[in-house]
Amino acid sequence: MFRKNNIETERFPKLGSKIENGQLLMKQLFQMPITDSKQVSDLLNISASTANRLIKDLIDLGILSELTGYKRNRKFMFKEYFKIFNTEIKN
Repeated sequence: MFRKNNIETERFPKLGSKIENGQLLMKQLFQMPITDSKQVSDLLNISASTANRLIKDLIDLGILSELTGYKRNRKFMFKEYFKIFNTEIKN
């Protein structure tokens, strides 16, 4: 089951200097759990390459997963958010 505390205490410290942007993005992901690099770039007012690096870091931490399989115009999902609903549907 998803635990916000797990992400904040165990995974976010691994972001180093990107923690603040990671936290801002997480707040947005709870409202819109599917995003792309343009939305991340616009939300955080960062370059496209910086947004892509942050997204990659969140994928490596198991927070986001890539949905499309494309090299461009990729969409990313806050997978643990969706696990909540999947678990509740099965119960």
